[in-house]
Amino acid sequence: TLLRALKTESQESIEAVEKKELENPISVYSGEVRVPPSYVRELMTAFGSIPLLHLRETKRPIGREEAAQILELKVRRGGTDRLRVVQQTVQNLLGVTVDAFQADSPSDSAEMDIDDFLVEANGAGIREALRLVLDLELKTPKLVLIEEPEVHLHPGLENAVHSYLQEKQSTMQMFVTTHSTNFVDSVSFQNIYLVSRSSENRTQCEQIDSGDGAMKIPAELGLRLSTVFMFDRLVFVEGPSDEAVLREFAKTVGSDLTRHNVGFVQMGGVRNFAHYAAEGTLDLLVRRRVRMWFVIDRDERDEDEIKRMLTRLGARAKLSIHRRRELENYLLDPDAVAKFVTEKKRTSRAAGEPPSVQSVEDAMREAAISLKDIVVRLRLENKVLRPIYPQSRGATGSISERLDQAMSELAARAKELETTKAAITDGIENGWGYQKAFELAPGGQLLDAVFKKFGLGFDKEKGDSARLAKLMSKRAIHLDIQNLLEDIVSPE
Repeated sequence: TLLRALKTESQESIEAVEKKELENPISVYSGEVRVPPSYVRELMTAFGSIPLLHLRETKRPIGREEAAQILELKVRRGGTDRLRVVQQTVQNLLGVTVDAFQADSPSDSAEMDIDDFLVEANGAGIREALRLVLDLELKTPKLVLIEEPEVHLHPGLENAVHSYLQEKQSTMQMFVTTHSTNFVDSVSFQNIYLVSRSSENRTQCEQIDSGDGAMKIPAELGLRLSTVFMFDRLVFVEGPSDEAVLREFAKTVGSDLTRHNVGFVQMGGVRNFAHYAAEGTLDLLVRRRVRMWFVIDRDERDEDEIKRMLTRLGARAKLSIHRRRELENYLLDPDAVAKFVTEKKRTSRAAGEPPSVQSVEDAMREAAISLKDIVVRLRLENKVLRPIYPQSRGATGSISERLDQAMSELAARAKELETTKAAITDGIENGWGYQKAFELAPGGQLLDAVFKKFGLGFDKEKGDSARLAKLMSKRAIHLDIQNLLEDIVSPE
Protein backbone atom coordinates (compact mmCIF):
# COMPACT_ATOMS: atom_id res chain seq x y z
CA THR A 1 0.00 0.00 0.00
CA LEU A 2 2.81 2.40 0.88
CA LEU A 3 4.65 1.60 -2.37
CA ARG A 4 1.48 2.21 -4.43
CA ALA A 5 0.96 5.55 -2.65
CA LEU A 6 4.60 6.52 -3.26
CA LYS A 7 4.33 5.58 -6.93
CA THR A 8 1.13 7.63 -7.34
CA GLU A 9 2.71 10.59 -5.58
CA SER A 10 5.81 10.39 -7.81
CA GLN A 11 3.71 10.20 -10.97
CA GLU A 12 1.68 13.20 -9.93
CA SER A 13 4.88 15.17 -9.19
CA ILE A 14 6.31 14.28 -12.60
CA GLU A 15 3.08 15.29 -14.38
CA ALA A 16 3.00 18.56 -12.45
CA VAL A 17 6.57 19.37 -13.47
CA GLU A 18 5.89 18.49 -17.11
CA LYS A 19 2.79 20.69 -17.22
CA LYS A 20 4.35 23.60 -15.37
CA GLU A 21 5.09 26.58 -17.60
CA LEU A 22 8.53 28.15 -17.73
CA GLU A 23 9.04 31.46 -15.94
CA ASN A 24 10.82 32.89 -18.99
CA PRO A 25 9.52 32.09 -22.50
CA ILE A 26 11.81 30.40 -25.04
CA SER A 27 11.97 31.01 -28.79
CA VAL A 28 10.93 28.18 -31.14
CA TYR A 29 10.06 27.98 -34.82
CA SER A 30 6.47 29.07 -34.20
CA GLY A 31 7.36 31.92 -31.85
CA GLU A 32 7.69 32.16 -28.06
CA VAL A 33 6.33 29.39 -25.82
CA ARG A 34 6.36 28.63 -22.09
CA VAL A 35 6.14 24.84 -22.43
CA PRO A 36 9.26 23.01 -23.67
CA PRO A 37 8.63 21.47 -27.14
CA SER A 38 8.77 17.70 -27.55
CA TYR A 39 12.04 17.84 -29.49
CA VAL A 40 13.77 19.17 -26.37
CA ARG A 41 13.15 15.86 -24.62
CA GLU A 42 14.51 14.00 -27.67
CA LEU A 43 17.62 16.16 -27.75
CA MET A 44 18.23 15.71 -24.03
CA THR A 45 17.81 11.95 -24.42
CA ALA A 46 20.34 11.96 -27.26
CA PHE A 47 22.78 14.10 -25.29
CA GLY A 48 22.32 11.94 -22.21
CA SER A 49 23.27 8.79 -24.13
CA ILE A 50 26.73 10.18 -24.99
CA PRO A 51 29.50 8.77 -22.73
CA LEU A 52 30.51 11.86 -20.74
CA LEU A 53 33.56 12.56 -18.59
CA HIS A 54 33.66 15.69 -16.42
CA LEU A 55 36.98 16.49 -14.74
CA ARG A 56 36.54 19.30 -12.24
CA GLU A 57 39.23 21.71 -11.07
CA THR A 58 39.60 19.70 -7.86
CA LYS A 59 40.03 16.18 -9.20
CA ARG A 60 39.24 12.97 -7.35
CA PRO A 61 42.45 11.30 -6.06
CA ILE A 62 43.68 8.20 -7.84
CA GLY A 63 42.98 5.14 -5.73
CA ARG A 64 41.86 1.54 -5.64
CA GLU A 65 39.39 1.88 -8.53
CA GLU A 66 42.07 2.84 -11.07
CA ALA A 67 44.53 0.31 -9.65
CA ALA A 68 41.89 -2.42 -10.02
CA GLN A 69 41.21 -1.40 -13.62
CA ILE A 70 44.89 -1.65 -14.53
CA LEU A 71 45.24 -4.95 -12.64
CA GLU A 72 42.23 -6.32 -14.53
CA LEU A 73 43.87 -5.42 -17.85
CA LYS A 74 46.90 -7.51 -16.85
CA VAL A 75 44.82 -10.68 -16.42
CA ARG A 76 42.08 -10.17 -19.03
CA ARG A 77 42.45 -11.72 -22.49
CA GLY A 78 43.51 -8.93 -24.87
CA GLY A 79 43.94 -6.50 -21.98
CA THR A 80 47.73 -6.56 -22.06
CA ASP A 81 47.79 -4.74 -25.41
CA ARG A 82 45.61 -1.97 -24.05
CA LEU A 83 47.65 -1.83 -20.84
CA ARG A 84 50.80 -1.44 -22.92
CA VAL A 85 49.25 1.55 -24.71
CA VAL A 86 48.31 3.17 -21.38
CA GLN A 87 51.76 2.58 -19.90
CA GLN A 88 53.51 3.87 -23.02
CA THR A 89 51.30 6.98 -23.05
CA VAL A 90 52.09 7.73 -19.40
CA GLN A 91 55.80 7.07 -19.97
CA ASN A 92 55.99 9.39 -23.00
CA LEU A 93 53.91 12.11 -21.39
CA LEU A 94 55.05 12.15 -17.77
CA GLY A 95 58.32 10.23 -17.89
CA VAL A 96 57.16 7.74 -15.24
CA THR A 97 56.22 4.07 -15.22
CA VAL A 98 52.77 3.09 -13.96
CA ASP A 99 51.77 -0.40 -12.86
CA ALA A 100 49.35 -2.15 -10.46
CA PHE A 101 49.66 -5.17 -8.20
CA GLN A 102 47.57 -7.24 -5.85
CA ALA A 103 47.46 -5.45 -2.49
CA ASP A 104 49.02 -6.99 0.60
CA SER A 105 46.23 -5.65 2.78
CA PRO A 106 43.02 -7.73 2.80
CA SER A 107 40.92 -4.56 2.72
CA ASP A 108 42.43 -3.36 -0.57
CA SER A 109 42.02 -5.22 -3.83
CA ALA A 110 44.88 -3.52 -5.73
CA GLU A 111 47.63 -0.92 -5.35
CA MET A 112 49.12 1.36 -8.00
CA ASP A 113 52.85 2.04 -8.29
CA ILE A 114 54.51 4.96 -10.08
CA ASP A 115 58.24 4.38 -10.59
CA ASP A 116 58.17 1.73 -7.84
CA PHE A 117 56.53 4.11 -5.35
CA LEU A 118 52.91 4.22 -4.24
CA VAL A 119 50.91 6.82 -6.16
CA GLU A 120 50.38 8.85 -2.97
CA ALA A 121 54.16 9.43 -2.69
CA ASN A 122 54.28 11.41 -5.93
CA GLY A 123 53.86 15.14 -6.38
CA ALA A 124 50.51 16.84 -7.01
CA GLY A 125 51.41 17.60 -10.63
CA ILE A 126 52.08 13.96 -11.50
CA ARG A 127 48.92 12.82 -9.71
CA GLU A 128 46.76 15.45 -11.45
CA ALA A 129 48.15 14.64 -14.90
CA LEU A 130 47.86 10.89 -14.26
CA ARG A 131 44.22 11.33 -13.20
CA LEU A 132 43.47 12.95 -16.56
CA VAL A 133 45.39 10.40 -18.66
CA LEU A 134 43.94 7.33 -16.94
CA ASP A 135 40.37 8.63 -17.18
CA LEU A 136 40.69 9.34 -20.89
CA GLU A 137 42.47 6.07 -21.67
CA LEU A 138 40.43 3.71 -19.47
CA LYS A 139 36.95 5.24 -19.77
CA THR A 140 37.18 6.27 -23.47
CA PRO A 141 34.44 8.95 -23.33
CA LYS A 142 32.96 10.66 -26.40
CA LEU A 143 32.42 14.04 -24.70
CA VAL A 144 34.94 15.49 -22.22
CA LEU A 145 34.59 18.58 -20.03
CA ILE A 146 37.85 19.61 -18.33
CA GLU A 147 38.13 22.44 -15.81
CA GLU A 148 41.55 24.11 -15.41
CA PRO A 149 43.80 21.23 -16.59
CA GLU A 150 46.89 23.34 -15.78
CA VAL A 151 46.31 23.28 -11.99
CA HIS A 152 49.41 22.04 -10.07
CA LEU A 153 51.40 21.59 -13.30
CA HIS A 154 54.79 23.19 -13.86
CA PRO A 155 55.33 24.75 -17.37
CA GLY A 156 57.05 21.70 -18.85
CA LEU A 157 54.36 19.29 -17.65
CA GLU A 158 51.68 21.75 -18.73
CA ASN A 159 53.03 21.67 -22.29
CA ALA A 160 53.10 17.88 -22.23
CA VAL A 161 49.46 17.65 -21.05
CA HIS A 162 48.40 20.16 -23.69
CA SER A 163 50.08 18.12 -26.45
CA TYR A 164 48.36 14.98 -25.16
CA LEU A 165 44.93 16.65 -25.20
CA GLN A 166 45.55 17.86 -28.74
CA GLU A 167 46.19 14.27 -29.81
CA LYS A 168 43.06 12.98 -28.06
CA GLN A 169 40.74 15.63 -29.52
CA SER A 170 40.57 13.72 -32.81
CA THR A 171 38.71 10.86 -31.09
CA MET A 172 36.49 12.81 -28.68
CA GLN A 173 34.75 16.18 -28.41
CA MET A 174 36.59 18.22 -25.80
CA PHE A 175 35.70 21.45 -23.95
CA VAL A 176 38.38 23.01 -21.75
CA THR A 177 38.16 26.01 -19.44
CA THR A 178 41.55 27.53 -18.74
CA HIS A 179 43.55 30.57 -17.64
CA SER A 180 46.76 29.13 -19.11
CA THR A 181 48.49 30.94 -21.97
CA ASN A 182 49.76 27.60 -23.29
CA PHE A 183 46.23 26.31 -23.89
CA VAL A 184 44.91 29.63 -25.23
CA ASP A 185 47.85 30.37 -27.55
CA SER A 186 47.93 26.92 -29.12
CA VAL A 187 44.44 26.72 -30.62
CA SER A 188 42.88 28.57 -33.51
CA PHE A 189 40.74 31.60 -32.70
CA GLN A 190 37.54 30.01 -34.00
CA ASN A 191 37.81 27.47 -31.16
CA ILE A 192 38.16 30.05 -28.36
CA TYR A 193 35.27 31.52 -26.37
CA LEU A 194 35.82 34.27 -23.84
CA VAL A 195 33.59 33.94 -20.76
CA SER A 196 33.49 37.17 -18.74
CA ARG A 197 31.23 39.37 -16.64
CA SER A 198 29.41 42.25 -18.31
CA SER A 199 28.86 45.74 -16.93
CA GLU A 200 25.36 44.57 -15.84
CA ASN A 201 27.05 41.87 -13.73
CA ARG A 202 25.84 39.10 -16.06
CA THR A 203 27.92 36.24 -17.40
CA GLN A 204 28.52 36.60 -21.13
CA CYS A 205 30.13 34.22 -23.60
CA GLU A 206 31.51 35.46 -26.91
CA GLN A 207 33.46 33.78 -29.67
CA ILE A 208 36.87 35.31 -30.31
CA ASP A 209 37.81 36.24 -33.88
CA SER A 210 41.26 36.84 -35.29
CA GLY A 211 40.62 40.58 -35.53
CA ASP A 212 40.21 41.58 -31.90
CA GLY A 213 40.99 38.32 -30.11
CA ALA A 214 44.65 39.17 -29.67
CA MET A 215 43.63 42.30 -27.77
CA LYS A 216 40.82 40.87 -25.62
CA ILE A 217 42.43 37.73 -24.26
CA PRO A 218 45.65 39.22 -22.85
CA ALA A 219 43.65 41.95 -21.13
CA GLU A 220 41.26 39.39 -19.62
CA LEU A 221 44.06 37.12 -18.39
CA GLY A 222 46.31 39.96 -17.26
CA LEU A 223 49.27 38.76 -19.33
CA ARG A 224 52.59 40.55 -19.09
CA LEU A 225 55.87 40.33 -20.94
CA SER A 226 57.18 38.16 -18.10
CA THR A 227 55.02 35.32 -19.47
CA VAL A 228 57.78 34.38 -21.91
CA PHE A 229 60.46 34.24 -19.22
CA MET A 230 59.34 30.82 -18.00
CA PHE A 231 61.06 29.31 -21.08
CA ASP A 232 64.77 28.79 -21.69
CA ARG A 233 64.33 28.78 -25.47
CA LEU A 234 61.82 30.59 -27.67
CA VAL A 235 60.89 29.73 -31.24
CA PHE A 236 59.11 32.53 -33.11
CA VAL A 237 56.88 31.17 -35.88
CA GLU A 238 54.43 32.83 -38.24
CA GLY A 239 51.23 31.11 -37.11
CA PRO A 240 49.57 28.26 -35.18
CA SER A 241 49.93 25.70 -37.96
CA ASP A 242 53.71 26.23 -38.04
CA GLU A 243 53.97 25.54 -34.31
CA ALA A 244 51.73 22.48 -34.53
CA VAL A 245 53.72 20.97 -37.43
CA LEU A 246 57.09 21.56 -35.76
CA ARG A 247 55.82 19.99 -32.54
CA GLU A 248 54.65 16.89 -34.44
CA PHE A 249 57.96 16.65 -36.29
CA ALA A 250 59.83 17.01 -32.98
CA LYS A 251 57.93 14.03 -31.51
CA THR A 252 58.72 11.91 -34.56
CA VAL A 253 62.45 12.66 -34.66
CA GLY A 254 62.81 12.43 -30.87
CA SER A 255 63.57 16.08 -30.09
CA ASP A 256 62.09 16.56 -26.61
CA LEU A 257 60.90 20.19 -26.61
CA THR A 258 59.31 19.87 -23.17
CA ARG A 259 62.45 18.61 -21.44
CA HIS A 260 64.47 21.49 -22.93
CA ASN A 261 61.78 24.01 -21.89
CA VAL A 262 61.06 25.28 -25.42
CA GLY A 263 58.25 27.78 -25.91
CA PHE A 264 56.64 29.00 -29.13
CA VAL A 265 55.60 32.55 -29.97
CA GLN A 266 53.16 33.00 -32.85
CA MET A 267 53.86 36.28 -34.63
CA GLY A 268 50.65 36.39 -36.66
CA GLY A 269 52.54 36.49 -39.95
CA VAL A 270 55.97 37.62 -41.07
CA ARG A 271 54.66 41.20 -41.35
CA ASN A 272 55.03 41.36 -37.56
CA PHE A 273 58.67 40.26 -37.64
CA ALA A 274 59.96 43.77 -36.90
CA HIS A 275 57.60 44.05 -33.92
CA TYR A 276 58.81 40.83 -32.28
CA ALA A 277 62.42 41.45 -33.28
CA ALA A 278 62.47 44.91 -31.71
CA GLU A 279 65.79 45.97 -30.18
CA GLY A 280 64.44 46.28 -26.65
CA THR A 281 62.72 42.90 -26.70
CA LEU A 282 65.74 41.04 -28.09
CA ASP A 283 68.16 42.70 -25.68
CA LEU A 284 65.90 41.97 -22.71
CA LEU A 285 65.55 38.30 -23.62
CA VAL A 286 69.27 37.93 -24.26
CA ARG A 287 70.04 39.38 -20.82
CA ARG A 288 67.72 36.75 -19.36
CA ARG A 289 69.74 34.13 -21.28
CA VAL A 290 66.76 33.08 -23.40
CA ARG A 291 67.90 31.49 -26.68
CA MET A 292 65.79 32.44 -29.70
CA TRP A 293 65.04 31.20 -33.20
CA PHE A 294 62.92 32.94 -35.85
CA VAL A 295 61.49 30.34 -38.27
CA ILE A 296 60.20 32.06 -41.42
CA ASP A 297 58.67 30.79 -44.67
CA ARG A 298 60.76 31.45 -47.76
CA ASP A 299 57.77 32.64 -49.80
CA GLU A 300 59.09 34.96 -52.55
CA ARG A 301 61.76 36.70 -50.48
CA ASP A 302 64.98 37.74 -52.16
CA GLU A 303 68.45 37.80 -50.66
CA ASP A 304 68.26 41.51 -49.81
CA GLU A 305 65.19 41.01 -47.58
CA ILE A 306 66.83 38.06 -45.83
CA LYS A 307 69.97 40.12 -45.21
CA ARG A 308 67.88 42.87 -43.60
CA MET A 309 66.33 40.29 -41.25
CA LEU A 310 69.74 38.92 -40.33
CA THR A 311 71.04 42.43 -39.69
CA ARG A 312 68.15 43.18 -37.34
CA LEU A 313 68.69 40.00 -35.32
CA GLY A 314 72.47 40.11 -35.26
CA ALA A 315 73.97 37.51 -32.93
CA ARG A 316 71.06 37.68 -30.49
CA ALA A 317 68.84 35.18 -32.31
CA LYS A 318 69.04 32.69 -35.15
CA LEU A 319 67.08 33.09 -38.38
CA SER A 320 65.87 29.94 -40.12
CA ILE A 321 64.47 30.51 -43.61
CA HIS A 322 62.91 27.42 -45.16
CA ARG A 323 64.67 26.30 -48.32
CA ARG A 324 61.26 25.41 -49.71
CA ARG A 325 58.56 28.05 -50.06
CA GLU A 326 56.66 27.28 -46.84
CA LEU A 327 56.43 24.64 -44.14
CA GLU A 328 53.60 22.83 -45.98
CA ASN A 329 56.08 22.07 -48.80
CA TYR A 330 57.81 19.72 -46.35
CA LEU A 331 54.57 17.72 -45.98
CA LEU A 332 54.59 16.44 -49.58
CA ASP A 333 55.10 12.81 -48.65
CA PRO A 334 52.97 10.43 -50.77
CA ASP A 335 52.69 7.78 -48.03
CA ALA A 336 51.45 10.25 -45.41
CA VAL A 337 49.13 12.04 -47.86
CA ALA A 338 47.58 8.69 -48.91
CA LYS A 339 46.95 7.82 -45.23
CA PHE A 340 45.45 11.24 -44.55
CA VAL A 341 43.18 11.08 -47.61
CA THR A 342 41.98 7.64 -46.46
CA GLU A 343 41.38 8.96 -42.94
CA LYS A 344 39.45 11.97 -44.24
CA LYS A 345 37.31 9.79 -46.50
CA ARG A 346 36.44 7.56 -43.56
CA THR A 347 35.54 10.39 -41.17
CA SER A 348 33.64 12.46 -43.76
CA ARG A 349 32.07 9.36 -45.41
CA ALA A 350 33.13 10.69 -48.81
CA ALA A 351 32.54 8.51 -51.84
CA GLY A 352 35.32 6.56 -53.52
CA GLU A 353 37.90 3.96 -52.63
CA PRO A 354 40.97 4.84 -50.55
CA PRO A 355 43.77 5.94 -52.92
CA SER A 356 47.00 4.09 -53.49
CA VAL A 357 50.35 5.70 -52.78
CA GLN A 358 51.11 5.70 -56.50
CA SER A 359 47.87 7.50 -57.39
CA VAL A 360 48.61 10.13 -54.74
CA GLU A 361 52.14 10.60 -56.05
CA ASP A 362 50.79 11.03 -59.61
CA ALA A 363 48.25 13.58 -58.36
CA MET A 364 50.99 15.49 -56.51
CA ARG A 365 53.19 15.71 -59.61
CA GLU A 366 50.28 16.82 -61.81
CA ALA A 367 49.16 19.45 -59.31
CA ALA A 368 52.71 20.76 -58.79
CA ILE A 369 53.39 21.28 -62.49
CA SER A 370 50.03 23.02 -62.97
CA LEU A 371 50.94 25.73 -60.43
CA LYS A 372 53.62 27.36 -62.60
CA ASP A 373 51.47 30.40 -63.43
CA ILE A 374 50.72 30.95 -59.73
CA VAL A 375 54.45 30.89 -58.93
CA VAL A 376 55.11 33.48 -61.65
CA ARG A 377 52.28 35.71 -60.41
CA LEU A 378 53.42 35.58 -56.78
CA ARG A 379 57.01 36.46 -57.69
CA LEU A 380 55.86 39.26 -59.95
CA GLU A 381 53.59 40.69 -57.24
CA ASN A 382 56.40 40.57 -54.71
CA LYS A 383 58.75 42.48 -57.01
CA VAL A 384 56.37 45.00 -58.57
CA LEU A 385 53.86 45.62 -55.77
CA ARG A 386 56.23 45.94 -52.84
CA PRO A 387 55.30 49.02 -50.78
CA ILE A 388 56.75 52.50 -51.17
CA TYR A 389 57.12 54.66 -48.05
CA PRO A 390 57.07 58.41 -48.78
CA GLN A 391 56.84 58.97 -45.02
CA SER A 392 59.74 57.30 -43.25
CA ARG A 393 62.63 58.27 -41.02
CA GLY A 394 65.11 58.25 -43.89
CA ALA A 395 62.92 60.22 -46.32
CA THR A 396 64.20 63.64 -47.38
CA GLY A 397 62.72 66.55 -49.33
CA SER A 398 59.40 68.32 -49.18
CA ILE A 399 56.02 66.60 -49.23
CA SER A 400 55.63 67.44 -52.92
CA GLU A 401 59.06 66.05 -53.76
CA ARG A 402 58.36 62.84 -51.88
CA LEU A 403 55.04 62.33 -53.73
CA ASP A 404 56.75 62.99 -57.08
CA GLN A 405 59.48 60.50 -56.23
CA ALA A 406 56.90 57.83 -55.24
CA MET A 407 54.87 58.36 -58.42
CA SER A 408 58.03 58.19 -60.53
CA GLU A 409 58.91 54.88 -58.91
CA LEU A 410 55.41 53.49 -59.61
CA ALA A 411 55.55 54.74 -63.23
CA ALA A 412 58.92 53.04 -63.73
CA ARG A 413 57.55 49.77 -62.37
CA ALA A 414 54.49 49.97 -64.64
CA LYS A 415 56.70 50.69 -67.67
CA GLU A 416 58.94 47.70 -66.95
CA LEU A 417 56.08 45.36 -65.96
CA GLU A 418 56.14 43.19 -69.08
CA THR A 419 59.94 43.03 -69.12
CA THR A 420 60.00 42.02 -65.45
CA LYS A 421 57.31 39.41 -66.02
CA ALA A 422 59.20 37.93 -68.97
CA ALA A 423 62.41 37.68 -66.93
CA ILE A 424 60.63 35.98 -64.03
CA THR A 425 58.81 33.60 -66.40
CA ASP A 426 62.06 32.60 -68.12
CA GLY A 427 63.70 31.91 -64.77
CA ILE A 428 60.78 29.76 -63.61
CA GLU A 429 60.36 27.83 -66.87
CA ASN A 430 64.06 26.94 -66.96
CA GLY A 431 64.08 23.38 -65.67
CA TRP A 432 60.46 23.52 -64.48
CA GLY A 433 59.21 20.18 -63.23
CA TYR A 434 57.53 18.65 -60.22
CA GLN A 435 60.73 18.69 -58.12
CA LYS A 436 61.20 22.42 -58.70
CA ALA A 437 57.48 22.96 -58.16
CA PHE A 438 57.68 21.15 -54.81
CA GLU A 439 60.12 23.85 -53.66
CA LEU A 440 58.61 26.98 -55.26
CA ALA A 441 54.82 26.43 -55.41
CA PRO A 442 52.63 27.29 -52.39
CA GLY A 443 52.55 24.04 -50.42
CA GLY A 444 49.09 24.64 -48.98
CA GLN A 445 47.56 25.22 -52.42
CA LEU A 446 49.41 22.21 -53.83
CA LEU A 447 48.06 19.93 -51.11
CA ASP A 448 44.55 21.35 -51.53
CA ALA A 449 44.72 20.61 -55.29
CA VAL A 450 45.77 17.01 -54.53
CA PHE A 451 42.98 16.51 -51.99
CA LYS A 452 40.40 17.96 -54.41
CA LYS A 453 41.27 15.22 -56.89
CA PHE A 454 39.92 12.78 -54.31
CA GLY A 455 36.80 14.81 -53.51
CA LEU A 456 38.22 16.40 -50.36
CA GLY A 457 39.90 19.63 -49.26
CA PHE A 458 43.00 20.65 -47.32
CA ASP A 459 42.90 23.59 -44.90
CA LYS A 460 45.90 24.29 -42.68
CA GLU A 461 43.85 26.78 -40.66
CA LYS A 462 41.68 23.86 -39.47
CA GLY A 463 44.64 21.77 -38.34
CA ASP A 464 45.17 19.66 -41.46
CA SER A 465 48.90 20.46 -41.60
CA ALA A 466 49.52 19.09 -38.11
CA ARG A 467 47.39 16.00 -38.75
CA LEU A 468 49.38 15.28 -41.93
CA ALA A 469 52.70 15.89 -40.17
CA LYS A 470 51.72 13.35 -37.50
CA LEU A 471 51.40 10.64 -40.18
CA MET A 472 54.91 11.18 -41.57
CA SER A 473 57.74 8.83 -40.65
CA LYS A 474 61.12 10.06 -39.49
CA ARG A 475 62.61 9.02 -42.82
CA ALA A 476 60.16 11.27 -44.68
CA ILE A 477 60.99 14.40 -42.64
CA HIS A 478 63.39 16.61 -44.59
CA LEU A 479 66.92 16.92 -43.25
CA ASP A 480 66.53 20.72 -43.05
CA ILE A 481 63.74 20.33 -40.48
CA GLN A 482 65.59 17.64 -38.54
CA ASN A 483 68.69 19.87 -38.32
CA LEU A 484 66.58 22.81 -37.14
CA LEU A 485 64.93 20.77 -34.35
CA GLU A 486 68.27 19.27 -33.35
CA ASP A 487 69.71 22.78 -33.08
CA ILE A 488 66.80 23.98 -30.93
CA VAL A 489 67.28 21.22 -28.33
CA SER A 490 71.07 21.11 -28.51
CA PRO A 491 73.21 22.30 -25.54
CA GLU A 492 74.59 25.83 -25.70
